[in-house]
Amino acid sequence: MYAGIHEMTYGHYRKLSSRFPFVIYYQVEEEIATVVAVLDARRDPSWTRKRLS
Repeated sequence: MYAGIHEMTYGHYRKLSSRFPFVIYYQVEEEIATVVAVLDARRDPSWTRKRLS
């Protein structure tokens, strides 16, 4: 539906949760969206970058 329309960050699509302080990182291959990680948005960006590497 809406997969792939979000901002690309660290090589993954990034969707901010509207209710909780979490960020959903995902990838899209053909018609399949795969969630890579759901991380706390309050963490240090360098920690997030290491986690997604």
